Amino acid sequence: MELIIWLLHQGISIILRSFSMLIPAADIKSKMIVSDYLQVFSNILCIFAFRKYLYCFSPKNILSKKNIRICLYAILAGIGICLAHRLIFLLFPQIGMTMLPQMDYVRNIQKYYYSPAIFTYAILWAPISEEILSRGIIFTVAQKKHGNVYAITISAFLFALAHYNLPQFFSALCLGLLIGYFAVLTNNVYIGVIIHVANNMYASIREMILGDKIWEMSQKDFFINAIMGIFILLFSIFMINYETHNLAKRQKIDFRES
Repeated sequence: MELIIWLLHQGISIILRSFSMLIPAADIKSKMIVSDYLQVFSNILCIFAFRKYLYCFSPKNILSKKNIRICLYAILAGIGICLAHRLIFLLFPQIGMTMLPQMDYVRNIQKYYYSPAIFTYAILWAPISEEILSRGIIFTVAQKKHGNVYAITISAFLFALAHYNLPQFFSALCLGLLIGYFAVLTNNVYIGVIIHVANNMYASIREMILGDKIWEMSQKDFFINAIMGIFILLFSIFMINYETHNLAKRQKIDFRES
């Protein structure tokens, strides 16, 4: 069922985004804005269509005082994975070489992050709608039928595949695997919204500040960034594990006392 949902979503997304080519636009940025927000609309449309599979939760589950530290560590995890996934390209340079023809496409996108509409899409509307669809529906359907490992893997792979370019495929795959792991660990798929927003926000702001300098970084600088990311990521994983286990113990004590 998860594959059917994904395929239907991709079909709707392709049809809607193709309309952006027909809409008169003054420049590339305007076309990008139309295309991006049509993508969000396709996400919302599919969420509504498959809402019966949607993971149900109470906002108190993630925004309570007991869980606020988990949310803060989730932000760190989003930043950590943004930096740490670069290690893939350092360890396997042949992957980076195969991506060179698509790098110009990625760089052209990043030029327009200064636009409020595109920046808001990148750090808010895209991650929220993508997480509700990818983890709120696809992950939940897969988990119920095939268990945690399959759900983490298939939701991450389909999420990465939907980006349609190699540079973003590997970063999205790493992000999706991390979010799936935390979804199982915290028993709340919407922890992914926080991680995804933090990841996109850090990446967008970093690229806005550094601009083309980010592509001129030496291999040593990339390695240092990746190692920093791994330390941040490992720390956040350890702390979320710690907080989750403590929370589970407190809930057992409260249940016994009641």
